[in-house]
Amino acid sequence: MRKVLFVILVFAFLVGVTSCRPKSANALVSYAQEKYGECTLVSKETTKDCTIVVLHDELQDFDYTVRSFMMDMNVDGASFGSTEQTRDTFLDDLIDKIVADESDELDRICKENGTRYISGHEETIYLLPAIFAEDEESGTKTAEAFAKILQEHNLQGRLDNAELVVYKDNDSIKNGKTKSTRWKKLGSIKLPETTFSPGKNPA
Repeated sequence: MRKVLFVILVFAFLVGVTSCRPKSANALVSYAQEKYGECTLVSKETTKDCTIVVLHDELQDFDYTVRSFMMDMNVDGASFGSTEQTRDTFLDDLIDKIVADESDELDRICKENGTRYISGHEETIYLLPAIFAEDEESGTKTAEAFAKILQEHNLQGRLDNAELVVYKDNDSIKNGKTKSTRWKKLGSIKLPETTFSPGKNPA
């Protein structure tokens, strides 16, 4: 127990020494450039507890947000100060742009195959659109067509390992009565691959 407490105290001390305030706007721009590539600063907002920058991605022409904030560290009810956290919306905003730009084609593919899809981090637990199909055959056709479109936008491998999942469609899902964790998974495609792989939910 003493050893665990000692480790916690040392960690808290190190955090307190190295991360006592949010990153600066310039530091967030550098973070974004290193992680995602060239960008320009659109706007910035700085307060005592948070720094927020809106950046424009040069490669794929869209805006995204990066923020730095302080998060409290609490262990068994005891507070050990706070630590800096950095979050960004890069991938969410990139997918939103791709789906918006390709919406007509995505809708056409779904209509042709009798399927549908939902997109957006507030609608699905996955980064890429979630596809709903009556059967595996129609789901496969839709997913592979979607994957080819998404892969065309996968510049510099930014979407590598993102998963395009196909679920079994049914009335309960259409009526919003079933949570995403209960959807029956028919299979998926993981970029940069464009071939459907059948699969089932874990038992």
